[in-house]
Amino acid sequence: MMNLILRSPTVLIAYLLPVLLIALVACTSESDPSAPDMVRVDAPIERIEITKAAAKPPNASMTVVTGLRNGCESFDDYSLQRTGDLFSLTISNLSNEGPEMACNDDYRTVTTSIPLEGPIEECKRYVVEANGVAQDVVFTYTPFMESDARVCGS
Repeated sequence: MMNLILRSPTVLIAYLLPVLLIALVACTSESDPSAPDMVRVDAPIERIEITKAAAKPPNASMTVVTGLRNGCESFDDYSLQRTGDLFSLTISNLSNEGPEMACNDDYRTVTTSIPLEGPIEECKRYVVEANGVAQDVVFTYTPFMESDARVCGS
């Protein structure tokens, strides 16, 4: 039987193909976000700022600092909608909830910069509803070389 396998490439491939497919599936399922043990969770919001990013439009961005609760969480994605002065932000992490997964307890942070479209007024208060919790955020701006800029609070 072994001689037949070694002499015939078709038979050799037929025996090796299932082994290679099993190895491929086993190696790729750990990092696949659609793997059964990966769960999308709301990211804890640490801080939100709206700042001027550039002199030319779009010139404002929202900087969001979120947390990763342990070594099994990684940043996933965000979604931002705007209605007037209200920004609705959903920002999520992926958490590996597999029972065989050992996670360290290191709390880490991720900083995400989101460009903002439309007019953003200097020193104006906006409402950002992040993962269902509303908070007031003032568009802060520190002028560098622009003569017509104002500093908030002055």
